[in-house]
Formats: sequence, C-alpha cells, structure tokens
Amino acid sequence: MDFELKTVTPFKLLCAEKRMGFPDIPQFAGEVVPQVCAKATELGLKTIAPETFIYHFDEKGFVLQAGVPIEALKGDPAPFKVVTTEPYKCLTCVYKGSMKTIAPAWDKLMHEVRAKGLTSTKQSREIYHRWVEFDSAENETELQVGVV
Repeated sequence: MDFELKTVTPFKLLCAEKRMGFPDIPQFAGEVVPQVCAKATELGLKTIAPETFIYHFDEKGFVLQAGVPIEALKGDPAPFKVVTTEPYKCLTCVYKGSMKTIAPAWDKLMHEVRAKGLTSTKQSREIYHRWVEFDSAENETELQVGVV
C-alpha cells in the first residue's frame, strides 16, 4: 500500500448529512447517494470528482456528509445541502476491495500517520474512484486522514 501526503483544495459538496455509527453507513449511502446524484442531474450541476464521504468525528461518534463534489450550485439543493470544504492536508492511500474488509486498510493508514510523526485531525474522507458494488474486490477507494 502506497501512502501520499497531500493537500486537497477546497470544493463544494452537494450532500446528505447524518449523525450515525459505522453499521449504519451502507444503508444510508445506498439510499442517499443515488438521490444526491439525481438531484445534481436535475439541477444540471457539473460534478468535478467521484462520490465523496466526509466523516466529522467527535466524542459522540461522527457525522457523515455523503455526496458529490460540484463546480457550482445552481438552484435549490433541498432536501440536500451544499458545503464548501477548507484546504485539507491529509495522508492518503488507495484501497482496492470490498467494503467488508476496508477496516484493516484504515488501520494501516492510521499506523502510517503515527509512524510519520503526524497527528490526525477529526476529519477523514473516502473518495470512490471506482465503485462496482459493496462486496466487489474491484472497488477503488481513496482513504484520506486529515493531519497536522
């Protein structure tokens, strides 16, 4: 697994947002991601990157923002929202495989954060460069851990 330290430039994310736990992600994503993509199409929005999940961790767990990066907002995004991200310094790697076995990849990434003497922030991201289905060994997901 190759690791890269990079800074992601800000972007606008058309997304659904919900506080949840890890077991809730597949159902939530399966329901809202197609709806967010349909809303982007309905509004004629230009998407600029693949589907993206942003996790905001706190003492209660996390809030997930699941959606698509867009060039600019035109029209009313309701029932979804548009958030503008900040510059994001992260350590990243690409995981290939099923979502059922993604946790060890996250563990390796977090180990690498510590090995490099970095400190993780309370934000992580997943960018779905290639999505076949939940259990597919052909999925390609970029994992990003915010660092300082």
